This record gives sequence, C-alpha cells and structure tokens, in this order.
Amino acid sequence: MPPDPIADGATRYVLDRLHLETMLSGRLGYGRALLHRRPARTILRDPALALPAATAWDDAARACLARPGPARDTPLVVLDKHGGCLGLAPAGPLVEHLSRRYESLALTDALTGLGNRRRLGEAAAQLLAGGRQVALVLIDLDRFKEINDSLGHSRGDELLCRVAAELARLPGPAGVFRLGGDEFVALLADPGDDERLGAAGDELLAAIRGPFEVAGVPITVEASAGVARTGSGGSTLGDLLAGADTAMYAAKRHRVNLEHWRPELGAAQSTDLRLQTELRAGIDSGQLVLHYQPLVEAGTGAIHSLEALVRWRHPRLGLLLPAAFLPAAERSDMITALTDRVLATAIEQAARWHRAGWTVPVAVNLPAPVLAEDRIVEVTAKLLAEHELPAGALIVEATESAVM
Repeated sequence: MPPDPIADGATRYVLDRLHLETMLSGRLGYGRALLHRRPARTILRDPALALPAATAWDDAARACLARPGPARDTPLVVLDKHGGCLGLAPAGPLVEHLSRRYESLALTDALTGLGNRRRLGEAAAQLLAGGRQVALVLIDLDRFKEINDSLGHSRGDELLCRVAAELARLPGPAGVFRLGGDEFVALLADPGDDERLGAAGDELLAAIRGPFEVAGVPITVEASAGVARTGSGGSTLGDLLAGADTAMYAAKRHRVNLEHWRPELGAAQSTDLRLQTELRAGIDSGQLVLHYQPLVEAGTGAIHSLEALVRWRHPRLGLLLPAAFLPAAERSDMITALTDRVLATAIEQAARWHRAGWTVPVAVNLPAPVLAEDRIVEVTAKLLAEHELPAGALIVEATESAVM
C-alpha cells in the first residue's frame, strides 16, 4: 500500500503560497506549532524543514523529532513533486500520530496484523469485568517446523499470514490473536454449552485447513486445538491460557483435532513433562539401547536385514518400548538428538558386524521431522565415512507417522 501523505489537496494543513506568507507571521491555531516569526523564503530554503507530499506519516514524525530542540515545534513544509510548496504540516499532529502508531504496534503482531498477547489480555479483561462468560480456543499448527525446513522461513511466514487472514474473517470470535510462532487463539464471548463451544472450535479448524498454495505447493494445514472456558477452566486469562494449552497438547497426544480442558489432563501433562525431562537426560547419558529384529525371506528363511528398534532403559521404570516415549520426543526438539543417537549406534554396530564378515544390512527408522531436515543426509554420510561402512549396509526407512 502507498504511504499516507503528510499533506495533499484533501487535508486541512495545505495552504497556498499566499497563506504561507501571511500565516507565518502569526499563530496558525496549532498551539506551539507556529509561535515563531520566520519569513517563508527562509523556511523554503531550509532542506531540513521540507519533505515531499508522499512522505509517510511515520517518517515525517521521526523527521520532526530528529531536529534540534527549538526546531521540533516548527512545522514541516510540504513540497510537490517539482519541489514547489504545497503547504504546511504542523509538528504537533505528526508527533501525536507517531504516538498512536507506537501504541497500536504494542498491541499488534508485526507479522500477521492480528492482536498480540497484550491485546488479548485487554480484550479478555474487558469481557470478564463486564461479567461475561468467555472461552479460549488455542490452535497450534501441526508439523509447522517441517514446512519451515522444507520451503524456508519466508514461505512459512507467508502461510502464517494466510492462516491469520482466514481466522480474522470468521464472524464468531470476539477476537483472534497470535501468541507467537504457530500458535493462535480465538476469544469467544458467552460461548454456550460444550457442544456449541466444540462446534465453534471445529469451525476455526475448518477455516484454516486450506489448501493454501505456497511457493507453488498446495499445503493442507493440520492443527490441534485446546478449549478452556470460565468456570471449569478457571476465572482469569492466565488460567484459561494454561487450560487451553494443556488441552491442546492432549489433542496432539490423542491424535484428535480438539480437546476440552478437564482436571485430569493437567496430571497427564505433568507426567508428560517429567518424562520429557528424563528422556533428555537419558539421551545424553546413554540410556537408549537398540534391539535388532531379523527380517527373513519367507521362502528361504534367510535373514534379509536387521531392523534397529530403540528401547529406553529407564532407571526408575525399567525397559520402555518406543510407544512410551517417542510421541513425547516428536512433540519437541528432542527427536533430532534421539534420532542422531540411534543412527550413530546402529551404524557403529553394523560396522563391527561388517568387519567380522557378517554383511547383513541394518535398517533404521527416521521420523517425519528428521526426514524434513537437509542435515540428515550430511549426518548419515559422515557417520558412514567415519566407520568405513558401505552405504549399501544401511537401510533408511520412514516411520509410520511420517507416511501418515
């Protein structure tokens, strides 16, 4: 969009040359804007006081403030494209505009134009102070990191803006806000019963499903949503955000689109958080072990390959199968470190077997977040070279979640 001009033929600040000559000798009615007496010809010769008519309001206000102290109250001369004088732009309104602009920026997400967390707080406080019932629907885009890694962050930002635009079009919410990253929240006033609230959440998810074409690639957006309402979910915005966040992560764990907050979800999330913390320590301290399952030819019974299956030798819970810890790892950045450790261990073992004369390939499963990273090719090649293992001795497979 073109910038708003500081003065043009439609504004009350435009004065013809005659008015410029006469008005500069007195007050122009803008407070301290024209309490000086300078001939028009001296102002017109001063480039520091003149700006083109197409100058943006923000730039004009900053130009006013950048001048030495006494000159800050002096109006700016507005020039046409040929350098002629169109009129005056008083300093006061320009600075007031900049103040309002910064106040707006403090409440707005810079990328999408939606309200930010602070604006959400103000809107929710106003509804709660009026005795209204409110609910939050917190939406998190699934596997957004893969989109960023595959298409680049600028394309990821483009998708976020498209999602924000779709959410902003919906008439139901009292407001839609971006909390940061790929998280959005809709504020609902007087949402009705759980059935109506669930339907409102489903409508939000359906609105952002797409597909959206980004960089020539049609992208269908999958998302998880958590819902919390006053009463069952708490009485403050902090309570509601925490409850909606807990419910959203429960939706991811249960592989459903939407979950309502309920007390038992809090206990499950605490357990999940503890498990994630312990898993991070377990990866670093070597608690992951691999079991190798032979895959045999049905006709001959000959071993075709060995599938590396990860187990966690937990110091408190014993030997854990992947289902107990892989979902938590995939919801965090730990999945990369875990996969690196599994890949390194499998290649090291395969190299030992290869040197001993047993050349059966070893198969390693890679999850979707890791497959989306370019680095995995370099990491694998480096490990193969380090252990002098032929590439044919390693089979890389996609996990079931990656295919789904």
